[in-house]
Amino acid sequence: MHILPATHSRASTKISQNKPVSRSRRSRRRRVLLLWLAGGALCVALAANAGRWLMDLARQKVVLEEAAAFLDEGEYARAESSAREAVKLDPTSIGGCRLLARLCEKRNSAEAISWRARVVELDPADDRGRLDLAASYLQFGDAMAAGRTLESVSDATRQSGEFHRVAASTAMAAGDDEEAEYHFSELVKLYPSDKSYRLNLATLRLASSSDRKDAARKELEQLREDPDFEVPAVRALLNDDVRVHGGSSGPQASGKLLALARKLAASPHAEFQDQLLVLEFMKEAKDPGFDAFLLHLRQTAGEQPQDLCDLILWMNARGLAGDTLTWENALSDEESAPPEIRLAMADTLIQLEDWDVLEPRVAAENWGKMDYLRLAIASHLSRRKGDMVLAEEKFGQAAEAAGGNPSLLLRLARLCERWHWEGEAEDCLWIVAKGNAGQAQALDELRQVYETDHDSDGLWRVAKARYELTPDEPAAKSSFAFLSLLHLGEEAGKYCNVSKLSSEAYKSAPSDPAFALTYAYFLYLRGKFAEGLKVLDGLTEAQRESPNVSGYYGLLLVAADRRGEAAKYFTLADKNPQMLSEEKAMFAEAQSHGVR
Repeated sequence: MHILPATHSRASTKISQNKPVSRSRRSRRRRVLLLWLAGGALCVALAANAGRWLMDLARQKVVLEEAAAFLDEGEYARAESSAREAVKLDPTSIGGCRLLARLCEKRNSAEAISWRARVVELDPADDRGRLDLAASYLQFGDAMAAGRTLESVSDATRQSGEFHRVAASTAMAAGDDEEAEYHFSELVKLYPSDKSYRLNLATLRLASSSDRKDAARKELEQLREDPDFEVPAVRALLNDDVRVHGGSSGPQASGKLLALARKLAASPHAEFQDQLLVLEFMKEAKDPGFDAFLLHLRQTAGEQPQDLCDLILWMNARGLAGDTLTWENALSDEESAPPEIRLAMADTLIQLEDWDVLEPRVAAENWGKMDYLRLAIASHLSRRKGDMVLAEEKFGQAAEAAGGNPSLLLRLARLCERWHWEGEAEDCLWIVAKGNAGQAQALDELRQVYETDHDSDGLWRVAKARYELTPDEPAAKSSFAFLSLLHLGEEAGKYCNVSKLSSEAYKSAPSDPAFALTYAYFLYLRGKFAEGLKVLDGLTEAQRESPNVSGYYGLLLVAADRRGEAAKYFTLADKNPQMLSEEKAMFAEAQSHGVR
C-alpha cells in the first residue's frame, strides 16, 4: 500500500481551504441573511404593534373610567368625549357602547337605542343587553319594540326579577293590564318585602274587574299607613272612586274620600295633578273651602306655566271659563306669555265663544314647540266661519307641525276630542299607530273609542294593526281571529288563518277566557258544538258568567239542545255595555229560532 508523506497531506489541505466559495453557496448565505433580517423586522413590527395595542388598551381603560366618572358627576360633555374616544380606540368596546347609551338616556336622546342595539350585536349571548335595549325602547315610547326584544330573551333569564321588571313596565306601556299584573305578581313572589311591587299589583287589581278588588283595596289601605307609599296608595284609592262612582259615592263615603284627598294634598310628595284631584272631590262634595283652595292652587301654579295651564283647562272643562278669564287678564301680556299660557287663554276664549278676540291671537304668532296647537285652534276658527277648505288646510299644517312626534300627536288627538272632532282625533291616533313609536298607546285609545261607539269595523282594524305589529303575541292572535270571525264571517279567511291563530292562542293559555272564547266560537261556526262547549266548560263558572263570555256559552248550550240552561247566560250577556250589533243579532236569533 502506497502511503503519502505527511507533508503532502497538509499541503493538500491548505490548498483545499483556499479554494474560492461557489456561487450557489454565496446565494444561499444571502437568502439566509435576508430571512434573518426580514424575521427581525417582523419581530420589531409585531413588538411595535403589540406595544401600540397595549397602549391603546391601557388608554381605553383610562378613558372608560374617566367617562364613567364624568357621567356620575353630571359632566355630560366630558363624559361623551371620553366614551367616544374609547369606542374610536376599539369599535367593539361593549363598555364604551354602554356608556354612550347611558349618556343618551340621561340626555333623553333616542340615539341610546342604537347604542343598546350595538351592545346586543356585539354580545348576542348576553341577555342583559336585551333587557337594557327593551328598557331603552320603553323610555322613548316604543312599547311594541320593547316587547319584541323581550321575546328573544332566554328561558333562564325569564325567571329573573330584572326580566319581570322590564316586562311589567312594557305591559303597562302597552296597556296590557293582565300581562302587567302577572309580572308584578311574580315580582311579589320574588321580593315579598318590596312594597313597591305590592303597590303596583294592588293598583292594577283595584282597577280590574277581577274578584280580587276587595283584597287589593285592603292592601292599599295598609300601604297608605307607610309614609313612603302613602301618596301613591291614596291616589290609587281616589282614582278608583272617580272611575267607579265619578267621585260621588254618597255623603258618608264622599266625606271619607275627601278627607283622604286633603291628606294627599297636604303631603310634600303630592304632585300638582293630585291637587287637581282634591279640587275635583271638593267640587263634587260642594265643600265650602272649594273657592279658597282654588285660589291657593292658582297662586301655587303661577310659578309653573304648565301647572297653571292644567288648572285653567280643568276649570274651563267644568264651566268656569268666566272665572279663568279674570285670572288671565292679570297675566303678562300675551306676546311674552309662555306657549302653555297662550294655549290656556285660547281655550278660555273658545269656551266663551269670543272669536273676535281669539282670532288675532292665533293669526300670526308662533308658539314655539306648541305651534301645532296654535294651528289647530286656527283650524277651529276657520271651521266656525264655515271655511272648511281653510280649516282642513290649517289642521293638516297642525299635524305636520307635530313632526310625527307621538306625544304631540296624542295631545292633538285629545284636543280634537275636546272639540268633538272625532274624525280628526282618529286620524291623529292612526298616524301614531302606523308609526315607529307609541303605537300601543294609540291603538289602545282607538280601541276605547271604537268600543264606546260599538264600531266593530274600527275594532277589527285595531286588532289587525296590533297583530301586524306583534304577530307572535297570543292576545293579538286571539283578538284578530275573533273580530275577523265576528265582523267578516265567511270572508275572514281572506285576511288571516283563523283556525291557526285561534288554536295557537288557546293552547298557549287554555284558562284565559278571551283565548278560550275565540277558539270556542271558531269551533261553533264550524259546527263542532260539543268541542266548543268542552272548551268553555274548562273555564270557571265565574268566567263563563262574565258578560263577554256568557252569550257565547249560551249559543253553544242552545246548539247542544240545552236551551233551558242557556237562558241564564243570555240574560247575563245583555248586561255587557260593550256588546256589538253582530253579537246582539246573533244572540237574539239563537234565542228565537235556535242555531241554524
